[in-house]
Amino acid sequence: MTFYDAVEIEAFDAERQFVLRQVLSTYEWYEGTHPIIDSDEERARLRVAHIEVREFNDNGDLEVTSSLEYSDNGALTERHTRRKDGSTDHKTFD
Repeated sequence: MTFYDAVEIEAFDAERQFVLRQVLSTYEWYEGTHPIIDSDEERARLRVAHIEVREFNDNGDLEVTSSLEYSDNGALTERHTRRKDGSTDHKTFD
């Protein structure tokens, strides 16, 4: 599925079972708050361990893909990012 000027979020539990999916406008993504992204408590409540984020530009091209890993208490532990130009970023958190 192609999205335009949007961000797709998919969340999974520790066994990689699907938990939820959201599609937001790019504006909503950068200007709003999103419990599944912004709240450790919400991720822990839903038992989210992994989130995939895909950012699409206004032409529908995939610009950025991020994989986020979380601990049992919902804290971010690791982030992998890949951009359209092929550059990548990896960061671990305490």
